[in-house]
Amino acid sequence: MKNIAVILAWWKWKRFWNYIPKQFTKLAWKPIIQYTLEIFNQHKLIDEIIVVINKKYKNKLKEIINKIKLNKKVFIIEWWSTRQESSYNAINFLSKNNKVNKNDNILFHDAVRPFVSLEIITEVINYLQKYNAIDVAIPVTDTLIKVNNNIIIDIPERSNFMRWQTPQGFKFRIIKEAHEKARNENFNKVTDDCWLVLKYFPNEKIYVVRWEEKNIKITYPIDIFIANYLIQLGNKLKFSKPNLNFFKWKTVIIFWSSSWIWKEIFNILNNIKECKVYWFSRSNWVDITDKNRISKIFSSIYKNNWKIDIIINTAGILYKWKLESLSYDKINEQIKTNYFWSIIIAKEAIPYLKQTSWHLILFGSSSYSRGRAEYTIYSSTKAALVNFIQWLSEELSEYNIKVNIISPERTLTPMRIKNFGNEPKKSLLDAKDVAKITLKVIESWITWQNIEIRVDEFN
Repeated sequence: MKNIAVILAWWKWKRFWNYIPKQFTKLAWKPIIQYTLEIFNQHKLIDEIIVVINKKYKNKLKEIINKIKLNKKVFIIEWWSTRQESSYNAINFLSKNNKVNKNDNILFHDAVRPFVSLEIITEVINYLQKYNAIDVAIPVTDTLIKVNNNIIIDIPERSNFMRWQTPQGFKFRIIKEAHEKARNENFNKVTDDCWLVLKYFPNEKIYVVRWEEKNIKITYPIDIFIANYLIQLGNKLKFSKPNLNFFKWKTVIIFWSSSWIWKEIFNILNNIKECKVYWFSRSNWVDITDKNRISKIFSSIYKNNWKIDIIINTAGILYKWKLESLSYDKINEQIKTNYFWSIIIAKEAIPYLKQTSWHLILFGSSSYSRGRAEYTIYSSTKAALVNFIQWLSEELSEYNIKVNIISPERTLTPMRIKNFGNEPKKSLLDAKDVAKITLKVIESWITWQNIEIRVDEFN
C-alpha cells in the first residue's frame, strides 16, 4: 500500500498583493512551496509526491525541486480551472499511468500551508487504516453568525463547528469514485475533497484529526507577516543524544567569552579522538572584534587540517542596567561582542565553509523575541542575530552551507549568575543539555532554524 501526497499549488492571487503566485513568495529565505515539499519529502511513509500547478510556473517549480534535491519521486502535472478539477486531474494521472491501486492512500494538501508537520501527516496515514476518509480540523473559537442581507438570522452553537485544514486523506477508490460522480452530475462547487465524499457517500464516516492553529493557510497579505513571525519564534528540536560518530574526522572551531556552554561542547568533542577541536576567546588573547586576528585563526587551522567543517560562536555579554545608566563603552561592548563579532566570524568563515558545505552555529537568546527592561541592548542584539541568520542562510544556500542559531532560555552560566544572582537550579537550563542540543542540530543537517531551548522541556 502506497501513500501519495498531492500538493495543490493554486496559481491565482486574487486576495494577494504579489505579482507572482503566493506559493513562490518567500518566508525567511525559502519560497512557501519549498517548506511544503520538504516536509512531505522528509516523511518516511510518503512514497511519491504530485504537484498540481499552472503550466506557466512548471519551470520555476522545477528550479526549486532541483535545488533542494528531493529524494522522492515528484511528478508535476497541470492545474485546471478549479481546485476540484485539479484534484481530479491528479486522480486521473494516477489512474492512467497505473501508479496506484484502489486501496492506496492519497493525501491532498494546500501548497500554501507550509507549517504542516510530520505528526499531522502520520496521524492522517494511521487513521486511514480504520477510515476511508480523513480530515484535519481545529475547533472554532469565535462565535459564528448566520446573516442575510447583513442581518443576523441565526447564531449557531459554535461547539458543533470546526475549521478544516489539510492534509485530507482518502482511500484512492473512494475519492476517485466521488470525483467521477461529481463530474457525471456536473457538480463543481466544492472547495475541498471531503465535501465530495460527504455528498456521494453519506454513510461513509469521515474521521477528523484535531490539530493546531499553526497549520495556517497563506491567503491574505497579513498571513505572510504572521508566517514570518512563526518562523522567527523558533523550532523545537526533539531532544535526543547526538550521534558522536558524526563528528569523527571533523575540524571544529569554538569561540566564546563567558559562557559555560562552550566548555561543555568542547569537552564532548575533545573526547572524540578523531575530532579536532579548537577554542578561542579573550582568555587566550584573541581580540574578538579584530577581523585580521579572526582571519589568521581560520587560515592557520586550515593550513594544518586542509579543511574547516564546523564553526560555533557562543560568545555573549550582558550588562543588566537601565539604558539611562549604561555607559556608551558598555553599549558598544555588547553590540560588538553579541552582534558584530558574529558578523566577522561569518564573513571570514565563508571561503572555508564553501569548500566543505558544512555548518555555522551562532548563539542567540530567548530574549530576542521581546525586549526586556534593563537589558535592552542585549535583547536587541540577539534579535538582530536572528534576522542576520535568516538572510545569511539564503546567501549561502547555493553552497549548501548550513546556518543555524541556538536561542536558549535562562541558562546556568557565569554571565547569568553575575546579573541575576543565585536562582533555583530547576528554573535554569543546564549548559550540558544546551551543548548536546547544539551538537544534535549540527548532526541533523537542518539549516536556517532558530532553535529555542526551553527550561520546561527538561523539568
